[in-house]
Amino acid sequence: MRTHLLIPITIFLFLMNSCKEESIELPVFEKENKIALIGELNQTDPTQIVLAEAGNLTTGSPIKVIKEGKVVILDTEDKIVDELYYDKETKKWKSIGLNQIKAGLRYKISAQLDKQVITSSTLVPKPIDVTITKVTKEVSEVFIEINIENPNEISVSCTIAILSKIKSINDPFPTDGYSRTPIYTNDEETDNYRFNEFTPPFNKVFLQVKEKAKKRIRISVKKNDLDTEFDDYFLWVKSMEKNYYKYLYDYEIQKQVLTYANLPQLNSNITEGVGFWGGCFKSSQKITF
Repeated sequence: MRTHLLIPITIFLFLMNSCKEESIELPVFEKENKIALIGELNQTDPTQIVLAEAGNLTTGSPIKVIKEGKVVILDTEDKIVDELYYDKETKKWKSIGLNQIKAGLRYKISAQLDKQVITSSTLVPKPIDVTITKVTKEVSEVFIEINIENPNEISVSCTIAILSKIKSINDPFPTDGYSRTPIYTNDEETDNYRFNEFTPPFNKVFLQVKEKAKKRIRISVKKNDLDTEFDDYFLWVKSMEKNYYKYLYDYEIQKQVLTYANLPQLNSNITEGVGFWGGCFKSSQKITF
């Protein structure tokens, strides 16, 4: 699998597993332009991806959002299960139909762009069980206890995040309109704690759960970061294969590192392009404070 070091050129697009406009550093190559595809596939949300042509250092060409082409999602028998269309307001390619993705199956994506076709494949893992067991309010923090049960025969890699959304927003795209809430944890089994490569608070907590196992984890948020009068809050737990987990983990490191001497390289699973199309099983639960 090829890996690519990011070059410090920034464009404003929308990342698939985030919900507000934020900067995305796309790979830039020395001699030729590359097509970048970034996206996530799960069993609940309408599918969305970012497609762009990354510029290169030799020619000084700019990064260009791709607006024309044909993008389809296929099953393992190459039957089309979804088609994506470019949305000029969000600069994303989006599905306009109901989500037909099923947990436990592998899917492919094909983007036909003029004379070039880029592809990828990913697995949407089998379900895990997630339960919020307790919410405790202290003087300056709120503690949330979560049970994660993995009933499957293989271990799973999970990300944990808290997202907020204005109560009046009723967006047809469930991943739009959210903001991340900073979270904390001292759990020694999390990769945040084990490797100590992130500075708290965290955007995500990274955790691996063994096969046929249960894990109880406690996270917290500062009361000053909550606005329960106007916002609803949701717990998102996603399980995924290790290659997508590593991509998200390294991406979080890149956002925090201020120098390029020790930047991790981002892995790519895009054929004839760069970026990552990752599958996950997503559990979303509203938090009652």
